[in-house]
Amino acid sequence: MFSNFDTRPYQTGDLFLGSDGGEDGGCAIGIDTDRHAICIAGSRSGKGAGLIIPNLKRWPHNILCIDPKGENAELTYQDREKMGQAVHVLDPFGSADVPDRIRAKFNPLASIDLTSNRARADIADIANGLVVVTDPKHMEWIKGARSILAGIIAYVIADAPPDHRNFASVRNILMLPKETASGAMGLWDHAQEMAADERIGGLIRNAGTMLITAMDSAKAIEKDFLGLARTSTDWLDDDSIAECLSDTTFQMADLKTGNVSVFLVLPSDGTFLETYGAFLRLFVKTALNAMGKQQKGKRCLFILDEVYSLGKLDELVDSAGRLPSYGVHLFLFFQNLTQSFKRYDKEGTETFFGNADAHIFFGNTDGTTLDYVSKRMGNFTPNEVVQEPPKKRAYSFWKDSRFFRDERESREIKQANDENLQAGYQHQMKLVGTPRLPPDQVKALVAKMDDDSVASSMIVFGKGDHVFNLQLAPYFGLQPWGYDEVN
Repeated sequence: MFSNFDTRPYQTGDLFLGSDGGEDGGCAIGIDTDRHAICIAGSRSGKGAGLIIPNLKRWPHNILCIDPKGENAELTYQDREKMGQAVHVLDPFGSADVPDRIRAKFNPLASIDLTSNRARADIADIANGLVVVTDPKHMEWIKGARSILAGIIAYVIADAPPDHRNFASVRNILMLPKETASGAMGLWDHAQEMAADERIGGLIRNAGTMLITAMDSAKAIEKDFLGLARTSTDWLDDDSIAECLSDTTFQMADLKTGNVSVFLVLPSDGTFLETYGAFLRLFVKTALNAMGKQQKGKRCLFILDEVYSLGKLDELVDSAGRLPSYGVHLFLFFQNLTQSFKRYDKEGTETFFGNADAHIFFGNTDGTTLDYVSKRMGNFTPNEVVQEPPKKRAYSFWKDSRFFRDERESREIKQANDENLQAGYQHQMKLVGTPRLPPDQVKALVAKMDDDSVASSMIVFGKGDHVFNLQLAPYFGLQPWGYDEVN
């Protein structure tokens, strides 16, 4: 049912998976990451301790890591630095216990070059990151809000003083009333200037026209665009967020040209992820954009924990097949398959799985995921159930008779034996076509018990037809192979 562990011993540069479960901690098992990996792990089943942190301690190339608790940065920044990596922790709320010297700021607007032929696309990417897609049915409003934001961003980059070319200025303009009592420029005045501005492929002009329509007409759909742009960016009013985005202490391009590890940290409270998910989304999109600009360079692993909270990132689906050629490998984490289906639908989910070298499952309890794993394991085949049916042969006096039995009795004994063998064969053949591992057995195999720190084991669908059942090997375990030995 499961593949031989000897086919995949861990080697430096692999994605670390776990242990073969042998005595004294067993042997480390990994997979050569030519493409991506996806993990479907139930809540609190050990994905951080068993996969994310062990890989952060081993992966010798660059890293971008979503770190909802700050724990990943705390426990691995020294390991990353020992590898010669510059560590940057974007942690607006101070969740991670890390030295101030590695705390970072990043202003995505600072790297936009308006003379570049990519300026319009780069600004549009940033605006897209600010408005999260939660319901694809509302794309008209989403596109309208993004257009308004893109135009204001371009307007700020083009005309604001250098110290004010940031999101705080974008938000200030967006929230202005139509007119101000003080005589300062209101939103109407800015919109008039923008509507006459042809720069950056009409990006500023288009947004200005939308703003004028939104303020000039009582029932215009542009009012909804403006309202969504405002509500989608209200998280920018937080002083901690504004400070983190006010300046730049590193460049996202360093992920391709340097030796860099970037951690994006938010408090683990689900409310923060819901409210400030756009903060994470913004940086992931900015990083993906930087990877696409310079295809040659260092390899980088994007560890995207809680990827569901980012909203739908079309770039992840659209570029899943291309990213490995840029040296970018995605490691996506969902709590269950339903999350992936809901956010990326069946087609997007199939794209992720089709471009991943490892599909990892553990701590699963929901029926959708358990059924999927069971079906992936397949059904029993005749060869698996029994080698061959019992062969019928004629009664042989020399083989079947006994000196203390007469021929009639020995014939009856042979017939009974033949019938037992045939009955056993028929019983075994009933297993043909049934699941090798039914959903309830999958659940028991990968469960996290009350007294365990991580799930009992994982099921990994690897390259080709390899399927592994591995033990999780959390970073705090006592494996005989230390991190130094496998780096």
